[in-house]
Amino acid sequence: MALNKKVLILECVPLKDVKNEGIILNEFMQLMYEDKVDLERIKSKNDLIERLKNNKYKYIHISSHGECDEYGECYLETPRGLITTDEFDETSGFKGRICFISACSLGKKSFVETFWANAKPDILIAPQREITYVDAATFWILLYYNHFYLKKTLSSSYKIARESVKSSGAMQYWYAEGYGDY
Repeated sequence: MALNKKVLILECVPLKDVKNEGIILNEFMQLMYEDKVDLERIKSKNDLIERLKNNKYKYIHISSHGECDEYGECYLETPRGLITTDEFDETSGFKGRICFISACSLGKKSFVETFWANAKPDILIAPQREITYVDAATFWILLYYNHFYLKKTLSSSYKIARESVKSSGAMQYWYAEGYGDY
């Protein structure tokens, strides 16, 4: 299946939270990459799982809340339902994709190792710890601006964003062996 170069932003933060990063990123991306970004509001766990299956996007951005319990089990939160790494596999729509998960703590090793083994993305960027809403939104805007507008490589864009935002040191970049830079 040929992938298009569009960005799919999946907003999983409930509307009641007011701070919906995905909506802000979509507005910003529309300014510079107008016909290359799609935003979808996710209403539930099943909605997210179904939306990811058979998608044709090279870039997937999930805006959500993330939590880890006292046993180190981490999960992604949707408005109705939690998703653990065991629920992602090769058919869940991440295989061969560049994946951005903007959800606190989902860049922790305990989440990433299982997600990586099951879902098989080419690249994953996610925060290893809690990060403020403002810092997360600013990090993603800088990353997208440098990569899509200035045409810098993804790893260079990541480094610029990470160095520019106060708590963006929380963000971690993983890539598949032999994948190189994009």
